[in-house]
Amino acid sequence: MKNVLLVLLFPLLAACASGKGQVAALFDNTNRLDAVVLAGIGYRVYEASDKSVWEAETSVAGADLFRVTLKRNRFANSGDGEARILFRRHAERIVAAQSCASYRIVEFSERYDSKMIGSQRVAEGLVACVRA
Repeated sequence: MKNVLLVLLFPLLAACASGKGQVAALFDNTNRLDAVVLAGIGYRVYEASDKSVWEAETSVAGADLFRVTLKRNRFANSGDGEARILFRRHAERIVAAQSCASYRIVEFSERYDSKMIGSQRVAEGLVACVRA
C-alpha cells in the first residue's frame, strides 16, 4: 500500500524537491482529467486494501451439492494464500445453514481470470453436504 501511494505522489514529491516554482509549474501543466483518473485509481487501490479481498458466491448444484466461487479483488495487495482456507470456512457455513453432519469437498480448483485489465484470482469447487 505504501509503495502505491509513493508512486502516485512521486511527481509531487519530485516537484517539491526541485524548488518552489516547480510545484506551481506541475499543477499548471497537469491535465484535470489525468488528475481525476489518477485520484480514482489511487482511491480504488486504497479502498481495496482496507476491505476483505475475497467475494464469495454460493449456488445450489444439486441435492445436497453446492458450488462455491471465491473471487479475489483485482486491485488487492494481499490474500494470495487464503483461497483454500476461505473455501473451507465457507463450506462449514453451508454445513451449519443446512444442518448437515459434515461436508465433503468434491472438487476444488484455482485459476486466474483475465477478462479485464489485471488478472483476478478465482477459486471454485463443489461441496457435498453429508447428512449422517
